[in-house]
Amino acid sequence: MKNVKFLFKFKNKLERIVVEGFNKELSFMRALSTTFESIVQSRDSAFAIAIATYIDGKLQSLKKNSDILKLERAFEDTMLVFRSLKGKATFETIYERMLMTRLMLNTSQVESEKKMLTKLQHACGSDYTANLQKIIDDYEMSQNINAEFNCSQAPSSDFSFTVVTVSQQAWSFPTSSNLLLPEEIRDYHRRYEEFFKRCNRGKSLRWAHPLSVCRIEAHLPRGGIEIIANVLQTLVLMLFNSYEKQNWAYDEIAAATNIDEKNLKRTLWTLSCDMGKSLLLKDTPDPNFIDAADIFTYNTKLLIQDSLDLYSRFVRYDTDREIPLQETKARHASSRSYQVDAAIIRVMKSKTKASYHELNDAVTERLVHINPDDLERMFLNLKTRI
Repeated sequence: MKNVKFLFKFKNKLERIVVEGFNKELSFMRALSTTFESIVQSRDSAFAIAIATYIDGKLQSLKKNSDILKLERAFEDTMLVFRSLKGKATFETIYERMLMTRLMLNTSQVESEKKMLTKLQHACGSDYTANLQKIIDDYEMSQNINAEFNCSQAPSSDFSFTVVTVSQQAWSFPTSSNLLLPEEIRDYHRRYEEFFKRCNRGKSLRWAHPLSVCRIEAHLPRGGIEIIANVLQTLVLMLFNSYEKQNWAYDEIAAATNIDEKNLKRTLWTLSCDMGKSLLLKDTPDPNFIDAADIFTYNTKLLIQDSLDLYSRFVRYDTDREIPLQETKARHASSRSYQVDAAIIRVMKSKTKASYHELNDAVTERLVHINPDDLERMFLNLKTRI
């Protein structure tokens, strides 16, 4: 993120030199623009992740009206780099995951999210932002559904229960089914499922536990704190809520929670191996790697002031390593293929006959957010299907 901020400042400094020192000399302005674009495209994916992370932090830090101007400047800075990205699919993939996290944690304002979405739409068109828009629409609609459900239920003094009901079409769902949940939560699940089926005939529910948010009041030996975690992390932490058993083996945790292997390793990593972070658990023998032979204990040396956000660690498990979120990217690629096919049909209806280069230029003009290399590959794929 520091590199992104430096890039913004450096480009603004060079622009001032060209404007004030060379009276906006056109050749200098073009050279500056070309060089900036070349720098961004030399590490395309890294910059895509960096600006998605940058704007994520800005959207979450908005606390008062005076920050709106700062946020607007952050939007413009982000779009400056975004427009120079050769392939914008990586940014979309990372930004989509971060958008879902912000909405689930309620750490940003929906109106600010819509403003950023508008800027992306102006740059790339409505096809590019269609899924992001659907995510926000789903979230807003779910607030009404949840309010109706709460009105139909007697309030609980033990804990509050909120459901965000969204479409699988827009939201990428990490799966982890048949968890061994506490009876109180299972009871709420059953009640909400009955309510949902009464209101939505023909539709079914699928619980996305890795996306669920739990706010836990934890009373630790060194003080009380609030822990923000997902259901998987919460199930693991609850095992350490007893003095009778303080050491848990990997296989014992798996049996007690019924979390699948992939999600269990990911969960335990966020609790015991995320270097440089406050860790609730200690992993023995290797604190840098999760293995089936490991033993986990509570970290008695943990020092935390007020709160601990474990949820974001889980969501960004892949992003921190700059590993593409393959399932989401594959879904986007499939969507892009349909967009290219539709664009070709529209162009050919208007032209009837066109050379490959004319067709390529016309489609590129309509779909500015698609990488030219990917577009060429889609053209070849379409040719084989004809």
